[in-house]
Amino acid sequence: MFGGVGLGATALYAASTVAPLVAVDITGSRGLSGLPVAFSITGTATGALILSRIMAAHGRRPGLVTGFAIGAAGAVLAILAAARGSFPLLLAAMFVIGCGNSATQLARYAAADAHPSARRTRVIGWIVWAATIGAVAGPTLGTSAASRIAAPSLSAAFLVTATAFLLGAVGIGILLRPDPSTLRDPADDVAPGVGGVGDDAVDRAVLRRALVGLVASQCVMVLIMVMSPVHLRQHGGALPAVGMMMSSHTLGMFAFTPLTGYLAHRFGNTRVLNVGLALLITAGIAAALAPPGNALALAAALFLLGLGWSCGFVAASGLLAHGAVPAERARLQGRADTLVFGGAALTSLSSGAILSVVGYAGLSLIGSAIAAAALVSGGGGGGGGGGPGTKVR
Repeated sequence: MFGGVGLGATALYAASTVAPLVAVDITGSRGLSGLPVAFSITGTATGALILSRIMAAHGRRPGLVTGFAIGAAGAVLAILAAARGSFPLLLAAMFVIGCGNSATQLARYAAADAHPSARRTRVIGWIVWAATIGAVAGPTLGTSAASRIAAPSLSAAFLVTATAFLLGAVGIGILLRPDPSTLRDPADDVAPGVGGVGDDAVDRAVLRRALVGLVASQCVMVLIMVMSPVHLRQHGGALPAVGMMMSSHTLGMFAFTPLTGYLAHRFGNTRVLNVGLALLITAGIAAALAPPGNALALAAALFLLGLGWSCGFVAASGLLAHGAVPAERARLQGRADTLVFGGAALTSLSSGAILSVVGYAGLSLIGSAIAAAALVSGGGGGGGGGGPGTKVR
């Protein structure tokens, strides 16, 4: 599972790095360069709904293999789009690649299925960390392929995407046996506050908490992150400073996810989710107060933003990893990811308009307000699974 997620993330980051450049080559317009990535995020939201239904009906492995195969098909379409200079086909290809990426996202729940209740969030933390491999390797491999292989309009970069998705599909299809969903022990599946028979009111409350936490964590992170490079460049920041700032953000997002999973195991998912939302509030305020053009101050704010996302995303996913009915659990997880990445796509598309109206400080404070609303809506919360006092019923 760890290797499959690493390959899937490599495929996505290779495509996402080159697709905006291909868009500029085809259209001659920088204003359209953000659309391919927006389409891929929309594809991830759509694919989560489709693949989760396959997982609910047939198991985790068929759903993951199908997702990676779809992603590889999208990469082939992207190669054709670049070769033919077709912008609509490029957008369609990135949408399909995004559908493939939904398998990479849902893999965290598949890995959790194979472990006892108390360990699931720790496992999710490690699987999310595996995406770091793709974040580092994908852009480098994609741009290297584009520069070394003679092909029109950087289309060779999508060969990396196709290869990584295919390797993931083959590896999971052959090696992921038995299916993770068959390893789950129903007797170990229920803990107070995380779901179970006769506890429907708690189930609904925890589900709402998890959904609000996931959506808020993703949307606040995207809202502030995508406009930070623009803000820094507008105030004289050099490209190396922009790169340093974004590296700090990526470090905050991924470097500590195993630790986040451990803390959720030790103190409870809900408490760590609340800490994540508090960090997002702090990050938004810090970004708003950072002197314009001060790369170090913005880097610190974006590090906190990434760390807040890490706590919120891992802990909320841990809440959703519980539940007594496997098929319904898989469908709920898919719908949750659809909301998360659908919200992220809308946030990404609207962030530029928000920046133009209220400025960077106003945009950052809006992010803080969203996180604060999510924190208040949770009512404080308790252990929420995997923490002290968890017991099996």
